[in-house]
Amino acid sequence: MRKWNHLAAALIVAATAGTALAADENVTGQWTAPISLPLVPSSGSVLPNGKLLLWAADGQFYFGRGGNIAYTVLVDPQTQAQQPMTATAGQNMFCTGTTNLADGRILVNGGGQSEVSSIYDPANNSFTRVQDMNVPRGYNANTILSDGSVFTFGGSWSGPGTQVNKIGEVWNESSGWRALPNVTTTSIPAELPVNWASDSHFWLLPTGNGKVLYAGPHPDMKWITTGGNGTMSEAGARGDDAVALNGSTVMYEAGKILKTGGAAAYNFVPASAASYLID
Repeated sequence: MRKWNHLAAALIVAATAGTALAADENVTGQWTAPISLPLVPSSGSVLPNGKLLLWAADGQFYFGRGGNIAYTVLVDPQTQAQQPMTATAGQNMFCTGTTNLADGRILVNGGGQSEVSSIYDPANNSFTRVQDMNVPRGYNANTILSDGSVFTFGGSWSGPGTQVNKIGEVWNESSGWRALPNVTTTSIPAELPVNWASDSHFWLLPTGNGKVLYAGPHPDMKWITTGGNGTMSEAGARGDDAVALNGSTVMYEAGKILKTGGAAAYNFVPASAASYLID
């Protein structure tokens, strides 16, 4: 459920992009009519051409963490045309890491088939399996790096030893995944009543030259370097902010990050109304 808000926002924004606004619509807001889909999306991505690639968990309408195929649909928000497809790259794509590569392809790693990675190519509308990760994981966080490689981190629920350390890894198309034994989830503070630190959709922001800012959800931010075995060091507190599970971050211009919302736990606690700017 934690990904649904992001999908709904992406769908509405993409569906209305480029459409003439009615009077005061930018102030009052406006919802489109519901758009029926042939599946319940668990995740997805906006493609460079403005279309949406959405995929389900196990079946089109159910979740059970089994199987090794993925039901997908390509949606054109402008025309609402839909193209269903079954991806057979050997990956159950529930709770994956997801990265838009520089050339427009989509890297999808982990999830229900927890060590598997595959790439979606919009040029031929197909998935191809690529190198497996060293550490099986799901709910992991990804970010693209300045050289086009991809950094993944965390993701405790999926794979053997689900609550053990899910170290960072870097993917390169030619050589696959390289483990970073010094980039550890055990370095991220845990919060009671559960150790969410390995499983909380880290906010990872690339800052150039293979360096990444861990901006949260914990307020004690960290620098991560991805060369060699990797390193982690303190980056200071996120102002006077608190733990912000389910919060969001976006780099809105080079070196400027907006952080919004979040809460002290995943369920049944009030969310924060606060926003912060990270320079």
